[in-house]
Amino acid sequence: MNDSPTHRFGRYEIRSELGSGAMGVVYRGYDPEIGRQVAIKTIKRTLDLPPSKRKEYLERFRREAQAAGRLSGHANIVPVFDVGLEGDLPYIVMAYVEGQSLDRMRRKQTLTEEQVAGIVGNICAALEHAHRNGIIHRDVKPANILMTPAGAVLTDFGIARLDGSELTRAGTFLGSPSYMSPEQVRGTAIDGRSDLFSLAVIAYLLLTGEKPFPAEDTNGILYKIVNDPHPDPATHDRELARWTGFFAKALAKQPEDRFADAASFEEAFRRTAAGETVVAGPPMAAAAAEAPVERASDSMKPTYQRTLPVERHNPLADRSVFFNMDVKSQVSKRRSSSTTDSGRIERLLRSAAGNSRRGSDDGLPPMFWAGLVVVAALLGGLVLFFWPS
Repeated sequence: MNDSPTHRFGRYEIRSELGSGAMGVVYRGYDPEIGRQVAIKTIKRTLDLPPSKRKEYLERFRREAQAAGRLSGHANIVPVFDVGLEGDLPYIVMAYVEGQSLDRMRRKQTLTEEQVAGIVGNICAALEHAHRNGIIHRDVKPANILMTPAGAVLTDFGIARLDGSELTRAGTFLGSPSYMSPEQVRGTAIDGRSDLFSLAVIAYLLLTGEKPFPAEDTNGILYKIVNDPHPDPATHDRELARWTGFFAKALAKQPEDRFADAASFEEAFRRTAAGETVVAGPPMAAAAAEAPVERASDSMKPTYQRTLPVERHNPLADRSVFFNMDVKSQVSKRRSSSTTDSGRIERLLRSAAGNSRRGSDDGLPPMFWAGLVVVAALLGGLVLFFWPS
């Protein structure tokens, strides 16, 4: 309630705060004219934005309402009812959804494959509808998926790109780092396959308990998304070996190597969950998909280890604010250390081999002579003991 300058937004009454983020806050409200509960999203009153940024954020609010309006009526998308201004604060009125976010749910409990398949199916249905209407969500993540008794619903199209929109173009950097697609990181043109990559990251997290591109900071996450293969799911649990091929395709670096649309993504996920191996993945991961069980039981190492690219592209080379590591320096230091260490080890091995050869080539070994002396001493003692006095 502290961020709300009033107890009303237009005709809507504010009842309580539902949650807040870095820039926005969501309230539980009430529409007295219709007699229903609603959710009201607005910018934080304490948010200090320069005029240009404030204008952009206001446009994102307007665009979210426009996007959701085009998608109204779908069971897996939270509908928007109204949009307006209260003083200088914009607000969006959405349907109030009883439930919690997927992000909160997954932290409280471990979901079964059957539950994950249901969530993926619901979100695929929402994305299929959105993509068919020319809207890309661009920020598919657990916090934007709400869990209801009827299933999962997708919300927050605030950074969606509509066909014809002038605000969010190629070259801009929007989204949540851990769930971004490689093309989002690069700032190149995207399509619906970018949303499906984000959904694959969520599915991987729900099945394995780990994100596919973990790192200590944002720089590391973004670099891994573009350059590094994800760990084989079997490295987390051998029972997940059949998912190797699915995620090889769903998390492919190039959009053309991924599933073409949400319908094919959902079908492959459902069949894999049922125990089928239906996806071979892109060329780099094809070998990993052929025999995941053997690799998992023998070494438990990622099956993609053999396919690391020789030369890696740094997508943030011109974004020093995001990426400030001297990769070449670090690599050269590691190589120098590795060379020195390997040379030292080789010399030690040669020395040991030489000592072994000298012990065998230079006559009888010292232990033989030592044993001979001991035997002679024992015999001498026996002679003296039995010698008649």
